[in-house]
Amino acid sequence: MDKLHTRKKRLISPGSIMLFAAGVLLNLLGAQIPGLLGIPIYIDNIGTVFVAATLGIVPGMATAYIGNLFYSFQQPEWLYWGIFGVFFAFIVGRSAEKDKFKSIPDMLRIVLIMTAANGILGELFSWVLSGFDLSTGMTAEYAESVRRFLPLPQPLLRILVNIAIEAADKAVTVILSYICIRTVLALFPQIKKEIGKQTYSPLRNRMVKLISVSTTVTGAAVFMIACQTYYRYVVANEDLTMALILQRCLTFGGSLFAAMIGAQICLIGFSVAYIAKTVVDPVNSMSKAMTEFVGTDDDKYSDVQAVKDIEITTNDEIENLHSNMSMLADDIVRYIGALNDKMDELTRLQQNIITTMADIIESRDDTTGAHVKRTAAYAEIIARQLLEDGVYTDEITEEFIDNLRIAAPLHDVGKICVSDAILNKPGRLTDEEFDIMKTHTTHGREILEKALVNLGSFDYLTMAEDLTQYHHEWWNGNGYPERLSGKDIPLSARIMAIADVYDALTSKRQYKEPFPPEKAKYIISVQEKGTHFEPVVVDAFVNAYDKIETARKSELDDQQ
Repeated sequence: MDKLHTRKKRLISPGSIMLFAAGVLLNLLGAQIPGLLGIPIYIDNIGTVFVAATLGIVPGMATAYIGNLFYSFQQPEWLYWGIFGVFFAFIVGRSAEKDKFKSIPDMLRIVLIMTAANGILGELFSWVLSGFDLSTGMTAEYAESVRRFLPLPQPLLRILVNIAIEAADKAVTVILSYICIRTVLALFPQIKKEIGKQTYSPLRNRMVKLISVSTTVTGAAVFMIACQTYYRYVVANEDLTMALILQRCLTFGGSLFAAMIGAQICLIGFSVAYIAKTVVDPVNSMSKAMTEFVGTDDDKYSDVQAVKDIEITTNDEIENLHSNMSMLADDIVRYIGALNDKMDELTRLQQNIITTMADIIESRDDTTGAHVKRTAAYAEIIARQLLEDGVYTDEITEEFIDNLRIAAPLHDVGKICVSDAILNKPGRLTDEEFDIMKTHTTHGREILEKALVNLGSFDYLTMAEDLTQYHHEWWNGNGYPERLSGKDIPLSARIMAIADVYDALTSKRQYKEPFPPEKAKYIISVQEKGTHFEPVVVDAFVNAYDKIETARKSELDDQQ
């Protein structure tokens, strides 16, 4: 088998690295703005939103945590706040995956979610970190100022003030991030191909849910262990009230929990992304390609090429699976091709047998045997003309026309059950002889019913049953054998009736000379239109008359 790959695909592209680096830099620069401008907002997640919206959740989480880790060397409490940046990245990345980071309502929804999370949970978390000292921190200063004209309890006032600050912070962050994204795309349009590649599959979703639960359980366990350890080795021997002991344990445990859980989420996120890149995505690609290969009947060669073109360079069992799957698809296509060739050959053999058998039957009544070929050609021409005229388009298809062409030679197969004396009688038949001749329609149907039982179901044999049984029925109900009328007569038989009569009129019989083609046309299109034949089928016959005459003359030339 041909070599599938010529180079190893990078797990991380240069464009992605550039976007990630730009996001980290934006976070670091954004964190400096409050100190420089003296404003009470920390827009240190501009890069987080930028990366999460362009590269996905995991790179966004890493961007958030790296910025907090960098500033933790100056102020350790920055490390504790990393968990909120990680959550911000998750919300934005998830929204971008669902294509919901484009409109103003989309961005407003993100701002509201993050305002609620940081405004309420963030404030409560700051109480834990400060040892429940509500008189410290930037929020306390602004709460005191607001309290002069809004006398509320200090805890509630601090929460409301923090919500207002966070609303401004997150609104500015999202707006600036969106501006950065549009600017980068305008300046570097080629980098657009790096955006929007993060998709969630059912398997990856299950992985994320499992890891989220395990992370939560692990974080809770760490928190409990941290509180217990701090109590045993730090405050157990001190003379403190129970409230103060609980306060210190919660502060220590909460700080450790926040620092650990943020790092753990980032590490697990990278693990999920790596597994998705090397396992989940290749498996999904193979599954999708094989589903299309199995589910389509049109171009199997293009489908198998799509399977082979999947770029998988994991150098492990998955790549081996893909190679074996490609070879299997190749083999299946070859087998299908060989089977189709055999089926075509079998179909041609069946058609030749049908035509030969029909010729033998027709030759018993001293006709040339070309009658079956001519009537098949006439019927096909009339059916195609009906399709061109827009008549019965719900019933007449290419498959219908092919089946009619194959089945038409069998329309008189029942004559094999009629004696030669009647078939070859030089004069007109008596009423009794004609009644016997009319039985060729029902005999023909019985013969084809047995053929269907022995050969299996074929559409053209089913149509041949209708042709043999009903091609002598009249539009006005005066035909035989069942005296059907109108559209109760199968369409194939209504078409065959005209083809059969036209050939009978223009051919020599023991009891008559051939009619001139124009006279035969007049009889069908004027004298018997609406009585013997359906009007719209007669119209198609007239419209296609030149083609029918060409086919008749061509057949006559072949006989000479």
